Amino acid sequence: MIRRFALLLACLFILPPVFAEEPSFNGRKMSEWVTILKEDSLVRKRKAAVVAIGQMISNNTKAQQEALPILAKQLKTDSNAGVRAQLAAILGQQPTEAAGLVVPDLAEALRAEKESDVRKELVIGLGRYGKFAGSGVLPIIDVLKDSNTATRVAAADALGRIGKDARKSAPALLAILDDKERAVRHAAVFAIGRVDPDDGEAAAEGLLNVLAKEQAKQPMKAGVGASTGGLGVASYRDTELVASCIVSLGLLGEKSPEVVKSIAKQLTDTDVELRQLAALTLGKFGPVGRVASTELKKSFESDTDKLVRSYSASALGTLYGKEGKELIPLLTERLKVEPDYEVRIAIIEQLGGLGSEGKAALPALQQSRRDAQLKVREAAAFAIRQIEKPIEKPKQP
Repeated sequence: MIRRFALLLACLFILPPVFAEEPSFNGRKMSEWVTILKEDSLVRKRKAAVVAIGQMISNNTKAQQEALPILAKQLKTDSNAGVRAQLAAILGQQPTEAAGLVVPDLAEALRAEKESDVRKELVIGLGRYGKFAGSGVLPIIDVLKDSNTATRVAAADALGRIGKDARKSAPALLAILDDKERAVRHAAVFAIGRVDPDDGEAAAEGLLNVLAKEQAKQPMKAGVGASTGGLGVASYRDTELVASCIVSLGLLGEKSPEVVKSIAKQLTDTDVELRQLAALTLGKFGPVGRVASTELKKSFESDTDKLVRSYSASALGTLYGKEGKELIPLLTERLKVEPDYEVRIAIIEQLGGLGSEGKAALPALQQSRRDAQLKVREAAAFAIRQIEKPIEKPKQP
C-alpha cells in the first residue's frame, strides 16, 4: 500500500501541468461551437457559432491561435454569403500581431469571392491591418470595379490605409476619380495621397482636375448639402472633397508651381476651414511655394480669421527659410497692428527663428516686451535672446 502511494506521488510530480479550461460561451465549449460552425446545416446556427468563437478569442491568445485557421478555412468553404461576411469581419478585427496568420487567407478569399457584401467585409478587414496587408493589394484593386458603391468605397479606403505598399494601385484609383458616386470620389482622393504613387506627376494632375472642377462650382449655401448626383448635374462646391484634395496634394510631395497655385486659390474661399487648410499645406512646399507668396502675404495681413493669419505667417517663414529676413518689414509692421495676441506670438516666433539674421526686428521686439499680454512679452524676450545669442548647431563630424 505504501509503495502504491509513493508511486502515485511520483507520477504527480512528473506529469505535465494541467492547461486552463477550454473557453466557453453561453454554456458551450469552443470545440462544440467549432463543430456547429463546420457541420450544422442551419445558417443561423453557423452565424451564432461565428459570434461565439469571436467572443471567446477576443482576449485569449491561445484560443485565438487555435481558432483563426479554422475560421479562415470556413471563410473559403462556407456556402452562405452571410456566414462568410461574418467570418471576414471577425478575422479582420484581430490585433495586428495576428496579421501573419490572417492576411494571406483574407487575400485568398477575396480573389475567389463574388458577393459584394462579403468582398466589402474582406477589404475592410485587410484595410484594418494597414501596412501589414501588402499581399492583399492586387485583389483589392479588382474590387474597385465592384458594382456596389459601398464596396468600392471600402476598397479605396483600404488601399489608402495600406499606404506605400499599395502604390501599384494608383492608376486604378485615378480611374475612379470621376466615379458617379460622391463617396467613391472621396475615398479615391483620400487613398491617392497616401499610397505614394510611382508617378507622382500623374497623381497630382488627377487631383488638380478634381480640384478645378470643384473650384468652378458655386460656393455652398447655408443649409444646402453636397450634391450626390451624377457628373452632369449642377451642384454646389463640395468643400469636403476640396479639403481632401488639398491634404492629398500636400502628402504627395509633388512640388510643382501648378500644385502650389491651385492650393493658393483656396486662400480666398468663403469657407474659413479651407483657407486654414490651404495656408497650413502651402508651408510644406519649400522654396517652390514662394509662387504663392503674394496670396499668403495678403492672407497674413487681411484675413478675418486669426488662424489663417497665423498659419500664413508660419507658411511664409517656412517657404523663405534662410532668406526669411526679407519678411522682417512685413512681419514687424503687422506686429504693430495685429489685434489677436496669439497671432502676435506667432509673428514673434517667426522673427526669433531667424536667429542672428533677425537683428532688424529687434526694435519691434523690444516694443513687444511692453505688450499688454504676458505671453506676448515672454515670447518677445525669448525671441530677442534667439537673435542676440543664437544657439550654435553642433558641427557634423
